[in-house]
Amino acid sequence: MARKATIILTRVGQFALLFCTFLLASDSVCAQQTIMIVSPVTGTRVAPGQTLTVQVSTSPQVSFSAVQLIGENIGITSPKSSQPYSFALVMPNDIIGLKKLTALGVLSPENAVFSPSIVVDLESNANAIGLSVNFTQIRFRHTGQELPLVVRCDFDDGSNLDITKSSLISYSVADNSVASVDSAGLVTAVGPGSTNVTARYGNQATQVQIFVPKSKRGDLNADGQINQDDLNIVLAALSTPATGPTDARDLNGDGIIDIMDANILVALCTQPCGIPASYKVPPATTIAAVPQPNGAGWNNSDITLSLVSTGSNGGAAVKQITYSATGAQFIATTVVPGASTSFAITTEGITTITFFGTDNAGNVERAKTLTIRLDKTAPSISCSAPDGLWHASDVTILCTASDAGSGLANPLDASFSLTTSVPAETETSNAATDTRSICDVAGNCATAGPVTGNMVDKKPPTISISSPTAGGNYLLNQAVNANYGCADGGSGVATCTGTVASGSPLSTAPVGSKTFIVNATDKVGNIAPTQSVSYSITYGVCLLYDPTRAVQSGSTIPLKIQLCDANNGDVSSSTVVVHAVSLVQTSTNASEVLQASGNANPDNDFRFDPTLGPTGGYIFNLSTKGLTTGSYQLTFTAAGDPLPHVLSFQAR
Repeated sequence: MARKATIILTRVGQFALLFCTFLLASDSVCAQQTIMIVSPVTGTRVAPGQTLTVQVSTSPQVSFSAVQLIGENIGITSPKSSQPYSFALVMPNDIIGLKKLTALGVLSPENAVFSPSIVVDLESNANAIGLSVNFTQIRFRHTGQELPLVVRCDFDDGSNLDITKSSLISYSVADNSVASVDSAGLVTAVGPGSTNVTARYGNQATQVQIFVPKSKRGDLNADGQINQDDLNIVLAALSTPATGPTDARDLNGDGIIDIMDANILVALCTQPCGIPASYKVPPATTIAAVPQPNGAGWNNSDITLSLVSTGSNGGAAVKQITYSATGAQFIATTVVPGASTSFAITTEGITTITFFGTDNAGNVERAKTLTIRLDKTAPSISCSAPDGLWHASDVTILCTASDAGSGLANPLDASFSLTTSVPAETETSNAATDTRSICDVAGNCATAGPVTGNMVDKKPPTISISSPTAGGNYLLNQAVNANYGCADGGSGVATCTGTVASGSPLSTAPVGSKTFIVNATDKVGNIAPTQSVSYSITYGVCLLYDPTRAVQSGSTIPLKIQLCDANNGDVSSSTVVVHAVSLVQTSTNASEVLQASGNANPDNDFRFDPTLGPTGGYIFNLSTKGLTTGSYQLTFTAAGDPLPHVLSFQAR
């Protein structure tokens, strides 16, 4: 498996292999969104020896000739040339700790892309029964010295594993003014004294005694003097990285032990010391970038790089600085006389600067490098257009974003949505979505949205009824047409339905109270509140007496009537009870005694007479006894009729 994978990886480039496969120190620029590990997720815990199924997804816009999986300290899988890209990865039996997994997509023999890495946590499922460490005590020679611990654990399944970098192990130091310890077990001498470092794993713990001698700045061998012996320690380490921020040899704290540290130590010497004339001490060159990159190591504007080279005290002066650049911006090897120079990086991408100084004696500094990551372009955003249709609820617009430079700062921004926020009871054909700021790792940002032109209708239709009128009164069998309408300013009216169709005759029979109802919906399903109008159907009254002829007070006046419809047709019936209610003098509005003459109108009900008209009529023999001269009104009701009726007569 590993052999076949190596052949394919070699074809996609030795540099990619070394930088992205074996180092696996960071996701770097090799990571592209065209290929990614979708399962498992970062943080998944797996036991040594267990088989882990890894699913890899690729963009449909990119065609890979092969896909492989690379596991840190685990190995490389055999390539797969077609989907599904599913890999069964067997975890080593002898490894504990966090390990990166990265997918590799081969585009061509010379071109490949790497996915963002995920981290899986290899941890034993067995119980810890004992810990051991490579030191029982550490006696540092001077502050700044570093030594790594190696912690192993015996498990109840018989295994013995290196757990130094397990996510479950913890390190602590009793006195952090004497020593420090990091999460990987690296112990650093901080100051004189003694203390203990403790490693804990599960219910097990072990300790290492730490001793740091008294020393002062420059006294690297802790003999109480700063002299040539200390200087020789620095000279022996020239052009090497410091072991850490507390490395006593890195006197200027720039992370490199170079001639500047030697010059500082010469100044600190308490006994005669100096850099031997025969000692070929090369210059030390520093590089400064303006502006500085952000925390992720990226710049989003052009960078000016300044190189300054320093020679040794008493040694040869700097003759020249040599620099070059490869990658995104190519700069041919350039030699600049003197001890300083500057130049700009303006091309987007990753550029590696190589530089060194040379003095007049011909001493050449070991070449140094600096990687510049420049991305001046904001992410690219694409959102779908409005669909041109009406919607009953807020519209969601799907968007995608990508960044070919530093990558999206938030991977979730690769696919997102924007949404309208139309208030309830509102309709609009130009609703706008919200916005979203999309940024890349370099700090370039672009705004997605607002997307306008969305058609949202949250308002139901309106209903207006002009006939029948609210509270209107209509005669029995009166010809009245319904008249109503519905309107919708959004998606439009889908249905508008009344008790009868608009323009059709209303129901005006029989007498009584009636309700006319209209319902409406629009084309997206909004339902209007039901609108209703109440109206009354009443009898007409046809008089069979002369209301203008005055009768003698004290006499009996026969009030003869018929109940009629709107066409004056007689609709009187013996089944309809007509009942006298009250008697009022019109001019004074004074109530009078309502009394019938004789026994023909028991309970003040009109007597039905079938001989009065086609279907009969009604008679009420009203006594006018005690009535003074004037006009009077008798109020009566008819069964089923919601309205009272009035008969007028004159008394003299």
